Amino acid sequence: MTDGDILKRDDLIWYFTLEEIKPYLDHKIRNVTFREAVLSFMGVKTTTDVESDYCKACKAAGKDHCDTCDRDIKVIEEPKKGKTLGK
Repeated sequence: MTDGDILKRDDLIWYFTLEEIKPYLDHKIRNVTFREAVLSFMGVKTTTDVESDYCKACKAAGKDHCDTCDRDIKVIEEPKKGKTLGK
C-alpha cells in the first residue's frame, strides 16, 4: 500500500487490518501480472531463461561440461600494484 514510501509504514502497520488490505493486494497482483505480460510480449526473457555470465564464458572457452558443472565460482583478484609518482 505504500509503494515504497517508508513514511507510511507505521500507519499501515497500526491502522489497517489484513482484511482491509486484501483488495489492495489483489490489485497489486493484477498490476504485476499485467507488467509481466507486457514485458513477455515485448520479448523480455525471464531470469530463468537467461544464461548466467559464467555459463556464457565457460561455453566461449570451449568447455562443454554443463551437465556436471557445480557452478562453484571462485573470484580471483589480481594483487593491486602500488602507485608510483611520476611514472
